[in-house]
Amino acid sequence: MRYQKKSKYGNKKVFRYDHWFDSIAEAEYYPVAIAYADQYGYELKLQDRIDILPTLKLNQWAIKKTQYVADYAFYHRGKLVRLVDVKGVETKDFKLKAKMIARELGLVIILAKKKKGGFVEYPFNMPASKRKEVR
Repeated sequence: MRYQKKSKYGNKKVFRYDHWFDSIAEAEYYPVAIAYADQYGYELKLQDRIDILPTLKLNQWAIKKTQYVADYAFYHRGKLVRLVDVKGVETKDFKLKAKMIARELGLVIILAKKKKGGFVEYPFNMPASKRKEVR
């Protein structure tokens, strides 16, 4: 018998729309992402892994590469144009990786937060005081 380890932030993996999602909110955002991709003619990729730092070999040991796993990545003609992350909690790791993505790729990650009646989207670097206006 296998027991699923409880998530640190209370997320529950769910299977919907023929895909596994890391949270219920992420699964509920899927129709919004599909509609956005269709509207602009983008290709949508789920759980897309983006290399931030390559593997670094020092002495005889290596430091593993650093990756960012985007919940939703939108591509136009093979070029990455938009990243969306469905978040409940913004961790220090996420903030650091988001800054690295912004510097290396010139993209600001869009955060999607579940609210009553849908989702609210805003750039991760928007100050908390300004986010209240969006809600």
